[in-house]
Amino acid sequence: MKWLDAIIEVLREAEEPMHYVEITEAIIKQGKRTEVGATPANSVAAAIGRNLDIFEKTDAGKYALRSTFDYAKWKGEDKTTENEETASLDTEITKESRKTIIKAFGKHWQCEKIDWSKTEPSLVGRQTSKSQFVDFKTVRGVYMLYDHSKLVYVGVAVDESIAKRLKHHTKDKLCNLWNNFSWFGIDGVNQNGTIRKVNTFSVKIDDVAKALEAIVIEGTAPPCNKRGGDYLKGRECKQI
Repeated sequence: MKWLDAIIEVLREAEEPMHYVEITEAIIKQGKRTEVGATPANSVAAAIGRNLDIFEKTDAGKYALRSTFDYAKWKGEDKTTENEETASLDTEITKESRKTIIKAFGKHWQCEKIDWSKTEPSLVGRQTSKSQFVDFKTVRGVYMLYDHSKLVYVGVAVDESIAKRLKHHTKDKLCNLWNNFSWFGIDGVNQNGTIRKVNTFSVKIDDVAKALEAIVIEGTAPPCNKRGGDYLKGRECKQI
């Protein structure tokens, strides 16, 4: 089943609008797709974005089927193959990634799971329990080092990857001061799990502010703040 078919089926069964991450989770849980790739939430968001004649945005990240959508007529006219859909979604995800500063992130990944003997250590994770593994070792961005839950250092990795910067800290003056880390990547992830370098952005000042806020909230967990919210929703990757 194509992503678009699966999204429509989930929303037809829903009694209210759903966030695109919730739609993704429903598709996976209900087994509407056997292959979900490395970035299922991104694929759902891209499929919705390419078909706004079908979907109506009701709130930040939330969508419903338009009241004018004729399922029977659409089903009879849709001739797009799954390969064609995959190609179109890759194009859409690439385009949208230039508008988003933080493409993926991981929170409190454990050092003991990393092989630091490698020149560029592998940082392997995935969006959901069913999605494809991704090695984030070449991703650039911002990282934070912790001693258990205590933040001890914040760094930036642009000239080299986050993984290489982390390896440096296993040998420098910080080597005994941290045992886990969080990272926030500015490079994109393709549906097939490869990393896509992003060197140009076309973001609004509002999105820059939201990205900074989300990084600080997710990285430091201030007691009176909620988590990073819709800005980072669906982009967290769990360590493998």
